[in-house]
Amino acid sequence: MAKITFLGCCREVGRSAILIESKHGAQCILDYGIRFKGEERLPLNGDIRNLKAIALSHCHVDHSGGVPFLFKDRDVPFFTNPLTLRVSEIL
Repeated sequence: MAKITFLGCCREVGRSAILIESKHGAQCILDYGIRFKGEERLPLNGDIRNLKAIALSHCHVDHSGGVPFLFKDRDVPFFTNPLTLRVSEIL
């Protein structure tokens, strides 16, 4: 059974990030946003050593602002819709 962990966004606007992990340990992150207030601006640091994919729902900064940090030191597939992809390339 898959495991779903909310790394941010549950009681706030911003830091939207959901970690989805398969029963075999493969991981995908849906969104990885930032927030503008407070000390912790990025989502909580989960154990993402087995990250296999990144998915982005839309390009609002509270959902997408931290995504570039996920690509540091790794090359994983990126999934989103065509409009969000175009906006992401600009940002």
